[in-house]
Amino acid sequence: MDWKGALDLAQRRKDPLPDKVVYDCAQCIEKYLKAFLVLHKKPFRFRHDLTDLRRRCQDVDDDFQLIEDDAILLNRWGSEIRYPGLSAAADDVKEAIAAMKRVRAFVRAKLGLR
Repeated sequence: MDWKGALDLAQRRKDPLPDKVVYDCAQCIEKYLKAFLVLHKKPFRFRHDLTDLRRRCQDVDDDFQLIEDDAILLNRWGSEIRYPGLSAAADDVKEAIAAMKRVRAFVRAKLGLR
């Protein structure tokens, strides 16, 4: 749902809700990283920290180092965006969508999904 929500909202011309889009991007990736850890029976903290989740995934598969920059970028939008003082701009939305697409494809391949 976060995947579709982010993509659908990003396409809206009227009231695109950029903060919601970038948040959904981070949520999408959080769920994929947790799915990978569950598949490999690895524990994780119930926090919204994509950098920690990515590190835990890398403990299982070193290839996860390849998505470090995207995890760092998206991590900002999974936690900080919920508090006053930070808002997403149009460029942030584009970067977050691109990072979400890259990480989603990467993790889905690791999960054996299309």
